[in-house]
Amino acid sequence: MAENPLAVGDVVEARTVWWMDNQLGVNTFHWQVSAVVNATIEGVLSAFEGATGLAVGSLASANAEYRGMQFRRVQPNPTAMFVSKEAMPANGGLPGTDLPTQVSTIVKKRTAHAGPTGRGRNYFPFPTTHLLGTEGNVDLAVAGPIFDGTIKPALFEPMVVIDFQTNDGVVFEPGVWSRRTTAFHPITQTELNEYFATQRKRGDFGKQNPKPVL
Repeated sequence: MAENPLAVGDVVEARTVWWMDNQLGVNTFHWQVSAVVNATIEGVLSAFEGATGLAVGSLASANAEYRGMQFRRVQPNPTAMFVSKEAMPANGGLPGTDLPTQVSTIVKKRTAHAGPTGRGRNYFPFPTTHLLGTEGNVDLAVAGPIFDGTIKPALFEPMVVIDFQTNDGVVFEPGVWSRRTTAFHPITQTELNEYFATQRKRGDFGKQNPKPVL
């Protein structure tokens, strides 16, 4: 079977899959190839998973289980979905009591492009009370260093992934990709939101808790 070569300008999509209490937590990320000589999807898949797949779990409960990563090229010439599970088994990194499974931590992504196609969000599933502030919001003093030290370098900054077959280093630049316009815009800024989100209403967990009157 012919392999799928990567070229400069290709946009790839990765979905990380986590699981806890019969609920899936799926995150989708996009990168654009900015430098490559001789590499294929098949050649970089396992190394790409190792560099990015487990990062989501640093903001997830120790009871959350990593279930693998789906990976494909979305532009141009979309490919079938590849699945990598070489990093299994693995668990999340947070101590503390699990928050309700519909609660997630929000990361905002911005680019130099104005409008909806130039920004995005990721919802990191299965946080615990370890991240919970006194007012029901995200304790950024705890969550911030985890984001800056683990998640941001792995998911929101350019990285080099080595093709194990050719030993070529592929440079992937993270960004926001629009399925409607097919435009890709590199990420220029990320922000860890001070409020949690739920499936009912984005950002409502914590917002209803008034600040104490001193």
